[in-house]
Amino acid sequence: MLIRFFEDFSQSQFEPIKSFRLQKELNPEFWKGFQLNEKIKQSLLRLGNDYFNQLELGDVQLKDMIFTGSLANFNWSKYSDIDLHLVFDFGEVNKDVKLVGKFLDSFEKNWKFQHNIQINGYDVELYCQSLDDSLTATGVYSLMKDKWLKKPSHSDFVPDDGSAITLYSAQYVSRTVGGCCSGLIFHETYNVTYSDLKDKIFPT
Repeated sequence: MLIRFFEDFSQSQFEPIKSFRLQKELNPEFWKGFQLNEKIKQSLLRLGNDYFNQLELGDVQLKDMIFTGSLANFNWSKYSDIDLHLVFDFGEVNKDVKLVGKFLDSFEKNWKFQHNIQINGYDVELYCQSLDDSLTATGVYSLMKDKWLKKPSHSDFVPDDGSAITLYSAQYVSRTVGGCCSGLIFHETYNVTYSDLKDKIFPT
């Protein structure tokens, strides 16, 4: 079955990879010049706050919400998604930050299974980022501060080193092959993992 799947893998399915070219301007559906559309900003803030509140992290404070990725840069295409990063101190959740990371990853997978959120036809991808993590992206916009932390420019743009191809290929295979499996099993697996990790981080 998998052999047949890869035999049927056509060149047209690599078209999204080829589409990420350097554009003359930021996506006009999101930006007017370098100013983020106010309605989109408010939508992302509401979504980010809702996601963060569902984590139920007690007194942990959300430090920032970051809009990054190709839609915050000049290499966007119709296949881009909205990368929304929630920034906070993982150490405030639990001293075992690796355990916190596993908990957040499990919650993210479970949340993605239950939600399909788009803005202007682009999928929204949420990610929890530790306060001490640094981003290599050349376009980083703070939604909470309403300003660029790293303003993109054509001169700073670095052509992809192949990581996008690897990422897209992995995502495509995961979605396609995963579709052959039971969604219920996937959902229940991550529900169990999420619950178990939450009990370890927040023991009663």
